[in-house]
Amino acid sequence: MQSTWTSTLAALVLSAASTLAYAQHPPITVMEASVETSANMVHLPSTAGGTIQVLGCPQCRLQSLQLDVNSKFFLNGKEVSLAQLSTEALSGEGKPLTIHYRLSDSIVTRVELTVPQP
Repeated sequence: MQSTWTSTLAALVLSAASTLAYAQHPPITVMEASVETSANMVHLPSTAGGTIQVLGCPQCRLQSLQLDVNSKFFLNGKEVSLAQLSTEALSGEGKPLTIHYRLSDSIVTRVELTVPQP
């Protein structure tokens, strides 16, 4: 009987401790969103201060996302310039492209293009 009481008390204490620990964490806030599409569904601007026009899918509505001086561009995980990314995106269709942007102001933080290697 004593071990049952001790086990129950220990379970209650652990449960209360985990509840208190959980209550101390601030709520999760989503800061960024992403659009996963292909390079042929995106219009990239010629300058870093321009606007990206993107369709997430053929039935999706057109989105306009703003670039700024802090926007980064990646080709197969390696940082490149906007011009390099644009050149590679235009050469062929169906290349996976992901655009990450801040929800607060629709500013693009990074653009990632994946080109299959032969």
